[in-house]
Amino acid sequence: MPSRRTASPAAGRVALVAVAVAALAACTPSKIDAAADVAVRGRLLHQAGSRPASGRTVYLTRDLGPSDLLPGVLTAGLACLSDDKPEVCRSGVRHDLTESDGRFAFDLKGRDTQTVFGNTRHFNLAAEVSPPPGHVDGA
Repeated sequence: MPSRRTASPAAGRVALVAVAVAALAACTPSKIDAAADVAVRGRLLHQAGSRPASGRTVYLTRDLGPSDLLPGVLTAGLACLSDDKPEVCRSGVRHDLTESDGRFAFDLKGRDTQTVFGNTRHFNLAAEVSPPPGHVDGA
């Protein structure tokens, strides 16, 4: 009868740590100081670009990655009860109403642009404007 080899529990832990280290090494470290002021500014125009979209809500959302989930998982959710909550426990959506000329602004701190491990965080910017004439919906 052929013998079966099974991996030891220690080998499984080593492999898990190796995968985690590789994943962290693949991320891009942030070059922004955590205490720095970060400004996100823009101007929203209608689809044709001919006139500003005033009075529209613009949303800035941050992508949550594995490093955001780690503190909550490791502490069985207790990290969300602390005064200094991890990112995953806080609302990740910011919004601003556009001015009459379509301008909007978001003010952040450098730490808002970083993951738990100090890597670059990705954001999404979205807005909804009225559909152009002849269309039923707009983005």
